[in-house]
Amino acid sequence: MRLLLLFTYTLLFVHCIQAQKEANNWYFGKNAGVTFNTDPPSALINGKINTREGCASFSDKNGNLLFYTDGVKVWDSTNTMMPNGNGLHGDLTTTQSALIVPHPDSINIYYIFTVAAKGSENGLQYSRVDMNLNSGKGDIPLNEKNIKLMSPSCEKVAAVKKDNGKEYWILALQYKSDNLLAYSIDKNGLNHSPIINKTSLFISDKQSSNTVGYLKFSSDGKKIGFNNSQLGYTLIADFNNSNATISNIWKFNTNLGYGLEFSPKSQFLYLTEEATTKIFQYDMRTNNMEKFINSRIVIDSCLSSIPYALQIGPNQKIYVSYRDFKFLSVIHSPDSLGFSCRPQHDYIYLEGKTTIFGLPNYISSLFLNKLNLWKDTIICLKHNLIITCNIKGSIKWNTGDTSHSILIQSPGIYSSEIKTRQGYLPYYKFKITISDHTKLIIGNDTTFCNNFSFKLKSSVNSAKYNWNTGENDREIIVKKEGQYILKVTDSNTCFSIDTINIKKIAIPNIKLNYDSIDCKYIDLFVDSLIGLKYRWNTNENSSHIKVQTKGLYIIETIHPFCSNKDSIYVNQLSQPEVNLGIDTSLCNYELKLNTTEIGSYLWSTGETRPFILVNEPGKYSLTVSRNNCNATDTVNVKLCEEMNHFVPNAFSPNDDNINDIFKVYGSSIAVIEMEIFNRWGELIYKSTGKDPSWDGTYKNSPCMESIYFYRLFIKGKKAGTVANLKGSLTLIR
Repeated sequence: MRLLLLFTYTLLFVHCIQAQKEANNWYFGKNAGVTFNTDPPSALINGKINTREGCASFSDKNGNLLFYTDGVKVWDSTNTMMPNGNGLHGDLTTTQSALIVPHPDSINIYYIFTVAAKGSENGLQYSRVDMNLNSGKGDIPLNEKNIKLMSPSCEKVAAVKKDNGKEYWILALQYKSDNLLAYSIDKNGLNHSPIINKTSLFISDKQSSNTVGYLKFSSDGKKIGFNNSQLGYTLIADFNNSNATISNIWKFNTNLGYGLEFSPKSQFLYLTEEATTKIFQYDMRTNNMEKFINSRIVIDSCLSSIPYALQIGPNQKIYVSYRDFKFLSVIHSPDSLGFSCRPQHDYIYLEGKTTIFGLPNYISSLFLNKLNLWKDTIICLKHNLIITCNIKGSIKWNTGDTSHSILIQSPGIYSSEIKTRQGYLPYYKFKITISDHTKLIIGNDTTFCNNFSFKLKSSVNSAKYNWNTGENDREIIVKKEGQYILKVTDSNTCFSIDTINIKKIAIPNIKLNYDSIDCKYIDLFVDSLIGLKYRWNTNENSSHIKVQTKGLYIIETIHPFCSNKDSIYVNQLSQPEVNLGIDTSLCNYELKLNTTEIGSYLWSTGETRPFILVNEPGKYSLTVSRNNCNATDTVNVKLCEEMNHFVPNAFSPNDDNINDIFKVYGSSIAVIEMEIFNRWGELIYKSTGKDPSWDGTYKNSPCMESIYFYRLFIKGKKAGTVANLKGSLTLIR
């Protein structure tokens, strides 16, 4: 039995904050798109974007698309590339390739900020979009494209509104330093002189992938956070929205951290790790760094794909991009603790399009939780009511309270006066009425076998009854399994809802899982139903047993009215297997060693991914663990030998099996390009391969005895070893 308690309202809402729809249209991944102009959100299939990672889009205040970009190209509202919308200096493989920010003092001017991939020289740049151009669809003026601000930069750029509610801060991280730069946009435009913060986390240039990972503001602009992928750290800090300085810096370990997002109320932090394919939640409701780090829990571990970008949406949910998914996944209640915020993987079907790594990058303050002042309200079932207004400024209630949130425990008329920087807002009044409504009960969930007839009856006498069967009587008779819902409404329009589930016993379906503690065991279990008892042929009587030997297992589910049986034969126990292949040579600059086995990984190098990149010879081993079982394999990688070669100066193609062909002799040769010319410079033979040879013929006819000339290009197996040779040879008959 589940009881739902709901409130009923009689007047219109008075909004503290107008809804913002500038982030209502998303384009990302492989031609994927989503619009929040529908409820629930739905797929857009007209997008032209095809990018692995960063992208951005922007709409007007009514949710009409203006333009979108992958950091290289810009498309207008008709999905047509702007005339000067190609060649921006972002990159399709940059974490946050682009970010769109409007001019604070113009409805027609927008800035597109771009960052280059892996700390390359283009760094942080911006281009300016004028919506007056291109027949009102917008374009980039010729002299206002790819204007450099800072180089080199990490693959990160973020924005938030200032405390004044109009101007913006743009945040970027400098590569090969520990500088966090904040640029200001005010009515005069973009200030090129940044405020520089020291993070004490030096982004070294030993590996360019240290630049990878998201940088985000919390929606209220009070927190920042960023990942650093290979560097192995994530950092969060307090952000002073008045002067763009940071403080209270917390640095903690992560394993190839990529996506990062704050919950709408900034109560929780979410991170994705590429190496572990997991999403983590951290509890930010503490001022103690150790408690914060220890609060880390896994809310999803998707072995079929890797979670990458996290992005809050206009509906206060957090969306997740799993690589190569045909659905956009979602965390429905990101301000909830623990497993109640597990992602739903199949939330929005993308109509055949796919996610890759990234999701659109937005100004974080666009998603500031939009709370309302309440209207005249009836509080049903004697519940208290908390009224909150999030308008920045001072507030005074007619109760004498000066907090932005007050607790209502008795009926009456309540009003508030709010003072902002723009002046006083008028009094908002509303009336609170308390209505007593008895709790509704229609029965407990139950189970039946075969045919049955069961009476359902409301526990309260009310003004109106509405069953989900369409009936309107106080009691009904049901004869089939299903969920039955009753809504009762009283004269004050307060209502209560109760639900009862009636199930029919079916044949028990035995399910098999390998035990998580010791893989030599297997778990056998069936779904637990109310009113059932269980009997296994092992004499155990629970819905779940542990099996460690092969054989036939039978379960009988026993009900007062009937019983059913099911059986399963267990014929094998699974353990991990590892095969790294045969010993090999390191001829290129890097060699990739990997496994497709599922489990946790530990290489002899200390790395914990399913693959490693090897750049020096040696012995490498991998141990894969699953269910406390381990399997190990080792491969020897030797250094590639130097190339050597010998070119003869004569040959005799007379079919005596001695020196019948002209070829190059040697070792550690990967490929040879061979060309043969006669004395007049005419090309009579050409071939490319590992071991090309000339048999002394031209157009299937033997060539005359003479001197011929060759040109050879030889490429060795070892990276970077080549030889260009020219010479003469004598053909002897």
